[in-house]
Amino acid sequence: MNVPITKITVPGTYYLKISMHSTYGGSGSATTGGFDNVALTWTSTPGTTSGMQQYWRLNILPNRPGTAFTFSLTGHVTASTDGDVVQLYYSTNVASGDPATGTYTLLTTISATSDTTVSVPLTPASNFAGATVWIQAVDTNRVVGNQSLDSFFVDQMYVNANTPTGTTGITLTNPNGDTSDINSISAGDQDADGFADLAVVTANGHVFKYMGSVSGLQTPSGCYYSNAAGGSCTTSGTSIVRVKWGNMTTASAGLEIVIAFSTTVRVITGYGSTGSVITLSLPSYSPSSPITALAVGDVNGDGTDDVVIGTSGGGIFLFANLGGAVTWSNVVTVYNVGAPVYTLVIGDGSNSLYMGR
Repeated sequence: MNVPITKITVPGTYYLKISMHSTYGGSGSATTGGFDNVALTWTSTPGTTSGMQQYWRLNILPNRPGTAFTFSLTGHVTASTDGDVVQLYYSTNVASGDPATGTYTLLTTISATSDTTVSVPLTPASNFAGATVWIQAVDTNRVVGNQSLDSFFVDQMYVNANTPTGTTGITLTNPNGDTSDINSISAGDQDADGFADLAVVTANGHVFKYMGSVSGLQTPSGCYYSNAAGGSCTTSGTSIVRVKWGNMTTASAGLEIVIAFSTTVRVITGYGSTGSVITLSLPSYSPSSPITALAVGDVNGDGTDDVVIGTSGGGIFLFANLGGAVTWSNVVTVYNVGAPVYTLVIGDGSNSLYMGR
């Protein structure tokens, strides 16, 4: 006897239970029931279907005692004609920047057709402290023949790290008596020891580097770099407006510090207490308005980071790193927004590959 199974309509993992029903008379011997050669035979219908799989890589989460993490997303899907919804998953064990290597756990399902905000606690917190979180979005209806193209809109996506008052935090005071405004900071694990390091730039033109350690950030004895005359850490130079860590060269281990001031970008390297200049300045750009924004990331996917700047005149310019931060492309005018550019972020459409810093 062949019995078709009509309840299985979508792909997935199913558990089949086969049972037997018998009726006993008021008297007589015991009845034994059993099954021989129970098997499932599958058939499939060839054809095409539509499917979505999208990844995002979020920033490294802080590793602070007592911190609670909450995933938050604001977005929606288009009204589906085939009952499709979007499921979000997370992973913290992606290897070598390849999102397909991660093990993903379901976060939530998005079915709202107008913007809605969902918040999901990430527990236990110890699994997320210091981790890089990847988010995967997949649709659920992949039945052959269902080719309706649905859209998933994300307005914002982030992980909130909430640390109770009094459990952490220190006050950093720059050495050398530099009490000028701090214009920009950037964090990155320069020496790959598992602890993030901090770069700070000031209106006096100084760069301070605080090295991370098991006991916290270590205050330097002096400035790491200065654009003041003679490289002096005690006199004022041109105000440095932006700083970013970057993987600018494979010739030296670790990350480099990229700074921007006036119309100049410099790349500085060195593990020690002072840094040496690799790049004195990038090619000139026109109009040469002052730099107001800086982004560093692997724009062309060659393994080393490139530089993008925004200016007070509204120009956005790309400088491709062609050779260990020594050789650079001619300036590429990306766009002119017609107003000062104060923030730049580099990333691909999914923020998963060649992401900026």
